[in-house]
Amino acid sequence: MSTPPGRSRLQGSISRHGNPRIRHLLVEAVWRLLRYQPTYHAVAKWREALLAAACSSARKKKIIVAIARQLAVDLWRLATGRVTAQQLGFATAYLWSGGPPVGSVWCVRSTLDAY
Repeated sequence: MSTPPGRSRLQGSISRHGNPRIRHLLVEAVWRLLRYQPTYHAVAKWREALLAAACSSARKKKIIVAIARQLAVDLWRLATGRVTAQQLGFATAYLWSGGPPVGSVWCVRSTLDAY
């Protein structure tokens, strides 16, 4: 279902449904992304809000969950070959110093296994 131009699409709130281990893994991965992958598009999008002086702890957690949701979507897109790591803004020098090409399914799975 597409939305008319100029209108936003409401998707509802982020809930705690799903595998809690995967949710925890995604949130922890986002905290690492903030430090080691500042060029990742979702991190860049939310960086100003996270660094704002008026950003409360609860607000930061909500932003982290929003980035975690986008990370899950982007990892799926990466694993299915729809995008490359460079298109998502990942600095690939941090991921590998050799080995399989970045963006391959094996690369994404082994990166997740490290957490």
